[in-house]
Amino acid sequence: MKANKKVFRSETVKIKKIIGDHWAAFLLGCAGRIPINMLSSVKEAVEKMLGCGDINIGHRFYLCPHCGKSHKKVGFT
Repeated sequence: MKANKKVFRSETVKIKKIIGDHWAAFLLGCAGRIPINMLSSVKEAVEKMLGCGDINIGHRFYLCPHCGKSHKKVGFT
């Protein structure tokens, strides 16, 4: 009997990437599966999630308290 070995990939797949890759196609073909009274809320939630961390949508600079230089730009979540 062979032992089951788990195979781990070196790259992590994120839910955000999976949804981002397929969201447009889902809306075209499957949006009817979402109750009509929930559709706008679902769209809004998914679009917020897809934009999370995008510095083009909004960000904060973190400054060094000693020298005052900007050291890190973090996108809003």
